[in-house]
Amino acid sequence: METLSGSNDPLQNGYQFKFNQYLNRGWELFKSQALLHIGTLVVFLIISVIAGFILGLIPGIGSILANILNAILFAGYFIAADKIAQGKEPEFKDFFGGFNFFGPMALYQIVYMLIMFLALLLPIIYLLWVVIPFEEIIQLAQYEDELKAFLTDYFKGGEFAENLTSIIIPVILILIISIYVGLIYTITAPLIVLKKYSFWQAMETSRKVVNKKFFSFFLFLILLGLINFAGVILLGIGLLVTVPFSILAIYAIYEDLYGGESNPADELDVHVQ
Repeated sequence: METLSGSNDPLQNGYQFKFNQYLNRGWELFKSQALLHIGTLVVFLIISVIAGFILGLIPGIGSILANILNAILFAGYFIAADKIAQGKEPEFKDFFGGFNFFGPMALYQIVYMLIMFLALLLPIIYLLWVVIPFEEIIQLAQYEDELKAFLTDYFKGGEFAENLTSIIIPVILILIISIYVGLIYTITAPLIVLKKYSFWQAMETSRKVVNKKFFSFFLFLILLGLINFAGVILLGIGLLVTVPFSILAIYAIYEDLYGGESNPADELDVHVQ
């Protein structure tokens, strides 16, 4: 299987975003081990559902732990993809290789969620306390009839319509911030599990690399989102193909930029009973 040639230093040398090539490469990697990719996703989904239910019982941090677990699980796809790119046969245990990087992956997820929270804090506060009469709603929360009358008057009396423009602005800000923060860390996981970067080095490298071709990354992830939406339309079964394909297409970006520098298969020793 042909490996894409990468610049190995995209920040210093720059790079071209090869839109079609990444899609084709992702599909090539998927087809080479389609049943293994699909079977692994099924196992991961079962683990995620069971773990999500159990961790959801832990107040406060349950959802954070669930996000960390999912990130570590799906990072294994990058390890398996890298093994395929080297012309080797991936094994089921390779998909659990993300647990060898539990520390940096967990820190990455925690810092990522913290950055997202802080970035969204101001527009959310503005939306809740300036635009929406949140304080009045809290005060009337224990009085059902008064609260219902207040909300009816607010939405039907014209005040909501007058504030609609003010509502749209923070909502758009929230959307833009969410997209931007999510986008700039697109290749953080492969940088951690393949190049062995520290969590912060990986996050900063991803941010700088993505910002060089931000709109190309944006359009690429929009397309992957549409592909996964098509998978949802097909009774959700299509996601068994589109989700692994999307991860492998992102790996193709990493491979093109840093190809030939990683060899995790020689160092991993993950045992699955």
